[in-house]
This record gives sequence, C-alpha cells and structure tokens, in this order.
Amino acid sequence: MKRTMEKRFYEEQEEMKYSFKLQIEDKEQSVKEIATENGIMAKQILLMKSEQEKLIMEQKLLIEDAGLKQTKINIYAEEIEMLKRELDEKECVISDKDKLIIQLTKQNDAFNKDIKFRDTTVDALIQKIEPKEKEIKYKEHLLEKKNSEIFEILHLVAQKGKEINQLSKKLSVTEKTIKKQNLEYKKIKIYLRKLRFELHTAATFAFQPLKLKNKILEMSGKYLRKYDEDIEVDTAVFNEVNRQRARMESIIKKLETRLSFNKPVVRYVHTPHRAVQQLLSGYNHMLIELEELRKEKEVPYDRLMYYYKIEPDGAFLSIDTRIGIASASPGGEGGLGEVGPVLSGLWRKQVRRMYRVNFYESTCLRCDQTVYQVDRVGPLKDFTFFHSGCFKCAVCGTKLTLKTYYNNQHRQEDKEVYCSGHVPKIGPGHLDGSAVGIRSALNVPKTSLFVNEQIRSTNGSTVAPAAPQIDQYQYGRFDASALHIAHALRATEIHRAYNKAREKPIEYYLVSTVKSI
Repeated sequence: MKRTMEKRFYEEQEEMKYSFKLQIEDKEQSVKEIATENGIMAKQILLMKSEQEKLIMEQKLLIEDAGLKQTKINIYAEEIEMLKRELDEKECVISDKDKLIIQLTKQNDAFNKDIKFRDTTVDALIQKIEPKEKEIKYKEHLLEKKNSEIFEILHLVAQKGKEINQLSKKLSVTEKTIKKQNLEYKKIKIYLRKLRFELHTAATFAFQPLKLKNKILEMSGKYLRKYDEDIEVDTAVFNEVNRQRARMESIIKKLETRLSFNKPVVRYVHTPHRAVQQLLSGYNHMLIELEELRKEKEVPYDRLMYYYKIEPDGAFLSIDTRIGIASASPGGEGGLGEVGPVLSGLWRKQVRRMYRVNFYESTCLRCDQTVYQVDRVGPLKDFTFFHSGCFKCAVCGTKLTLKTYYNNQHRQEDKEVYCSGHVPKIGPGHLDGSAVGIRSALNVPKTSLFVNEQIRSTNGSTVAPAAPQIDQYQYGRFDASALHIAHALRATEIHRAYNKAREKPIEYYLVSTVKSI
C-alpha cells in the first residue's frame, strides 16, 4: 500500500511539473511572439518615420510645386492618418499583451509557491517513510529467513514422505507375514484350547497320584505323537525325552511318598527340578494362554486360584521370580499340590522369555508409552521400565535416580517407585499363622542354597533342615531376601496420579508448522 501511494504521489507530481512546464513554455512563446511583433511594429514605425520624412521632403518639393503636387499631398496625408490609426491599434494590442504577461507571471509565482509547498510535504513524507522502509526491509529479511526455514521443513517433509513410502512398502511385506502368522496363530489357539481343557481335567486328579501319573503320561504321549516326524529326524532328542520321562516317573513317585493327608495344612516350598522343566517345556504355551485369558477377563482370577492354589505372591502374578507355593486342604478341594510349584517354575521361565522379547522396546509403567534404549531406566522390580522423565516419586513427584529410589517391599503387585519419605511402611500388630511361620523361618541358618524346604504346622511350627541344592535355581529362593512376601496382602493401597505432563515429540511441531503454512 505504501509503495502504491508513493508511486501515485510521484506520478501526480511529475504530471503537475510537466503541465507547469507546458504552460510556461506556451507563455514564453506568446511573449516571444509579442516581442517579435513589437520589433516588427517598431521597424514599421521607423519606416513610417523615414517615409514621413521623405514625404515631408517631397512635400517641401511639392510645395515648391504646389500646383502639381497638391493632390499627392492629400493622398499621402490620408495614408499617414491610416498608419497612425494602425499604430494606435497596435499599441492597444501591446498593452493588452503586457497585461496578459503580468497575469501569467503572477500565476507562475503561485505555481512556484505550490511546488515549494509540495516539495516540503514530500520531504516530510520521505522522512516519515524512511524508518518504515527500514522496518519493511527488516521484515523482508525475516520473511526470507522464514521462507528458507519453510523450504528446509518442506525438504524434511519430502524426506519423511520418502521414508514413509519405504515404511509402507515394508509394512506391505510385513502384513503378508502377519497374515501367515495369524493363520498359524488360529491353529495354535485351537491347539491351546484343547490343552486348557485337558489341564482342567488334570486339575481334578491333583491329589490322586495314580490318576495324575496316568494323566500326565497320557498327555505326554498324546503330544509326543504329534511330533513323531521331528523325533524321527533327531533320534537323540527322542532318547532324551524318554530319559526325562523316566525321571518324571521317579519324581512322581517321590511326590507320592511326600504327600500326607493326615496333616491339617500342608505347605511346600519347592524349587523346580531342571528335568521337570525340560520335560514340560512343550506345555509353556498353555500357561501363556492362561495369562491371556486372565488379562481378557474371560476366566476370573479367583477361578484360576481355585484350580491352581497359587498364592498372590507366586509366579503367576509377578515376574520377580518369587516362590510359587501350592497349598492343599484335607477336604479334597481342587488343587494341584506339588505340581503347582512345577507349573509356576515353568510359568516364570515362559514369562521371562516373553519379557526378553520386548526388552529393548518395553512400555513405561507411568505413562504406558514405548520406552526406547536411549531414554530407558530399568529393568527394575518385576522387569518394569520408566522414561527418564517419568522416573519420579508416585506421591510427591520428585526426580529419582537409581541410588535414591525405593520400591514397596510389603506389596508385590505395587511396582511403583517412591522417595525415601513416601515409601510405604508396614504398621505394627499384624501377626497371624503365616507371619509366625515366617518368624520361625528367620531362625534358620542363612545358607546360600535351599531345596525342598518343608514347613509343617503340628503342635508347634517346626522347620526341616535345609539340604544343599545341586542345580542352582536363582529365581525362586525362600530365604531372608524374600520374607517381605508375607506382608503383601496387608499393605495399604496408595492412590497414585499418573497425569504427569510430558513433552511432545518434534514431529508434532513440524506437522503443525507445515499445516499453518
């Protein structure tokens, strides 16, 4: 707008100057014409005077010749009178032209005054426009910078578009593989349902050793038949399975001898044998399905507890590899007895395997978003991970480090982190039968290896002597380091706030700027 106004003002000024010049030139030409006419008239007057003198001379001559030249004198007198009249008329014209010249000079002075006034106004406007021109130049410089930034952003967007196209191609390839895997997954799901049904039927025979033995052998035979082709290819594996089957039979016999139905409560602390793990490694996917059903709430957790009698601090809930404890009652309610610790050991092994798959891309416990290796804090309790920005106290929100954070030692399901001032503490006056049993376990000598530690409650709580463990199973020991399990169900529920503000990624701002442009 300013440039257009300046252009218009400059054009009007030039038009005025040009019109003034034309008028002045016309007036100068008219003055010149008048001057030339005056010169001509003066010359004519001189000629007339010379002629008059000649006429006078002739008149004198004629006077001498009065008679002859009287007629000529009269004619010349008339001509002189005519010339005088013409001179008077021309003098009137010259006076009129002088008046016009005076008027034109006055108009020229007025025009010069207007030009000076407009020049002053133009200078004032130029002085006002100069800082604005500087601002305009500065803004144009900023616009050039922004245009360069926009060009860079568009270049980045183009690169991202190329990357997205490449990723879409990769996704098309992965979708095909996913479809194939889905077909395989459906087959596996049908297979798992059959296994679940057989597991439920096997749970009814938990305290009938012969039926349990026959059922396990029947299940192992059934699933070994499906893998006969692989077993024929590798005869060594087949021999190993037969050897492990014999070991399983010997372990079942040992379990039969250890089971006692005369005691009111039987509690076993069992470290799974490696041979049992190797034999039952083919049934791990069965446990994965049980965990998926529990998450999808198709089968209530209380029902699973009824079938398997696994305590809440067992391996079915935590990945911290605590002891899986199987309890039985003389009433004959459904339970797995000592098979529970075996399955819990397999469960721990399978869950650890599941978590190792997503070790480098796990989810944050606080914000439930993906945690990458650059911004990861962990693994902490039960293989939990945090962002470095989310690694704060759940109560007060203070920033924590690996040296200053604390876990809830009295509730196994609580995986949050706390500062030293807000970590939950157990209150006094919480002693029951299980706590007394744990108090008696404190009196046991602290050795590094325990196996098949058997706690029975008769007249008084007694503890069997500990035997050295040959296979060092490092994930399920029931020693002084795991005594806080007894207080798990009695810990106070703490309300946590997860609405912590997080910084948005750079792609969010890039997309918004491109859209605004």
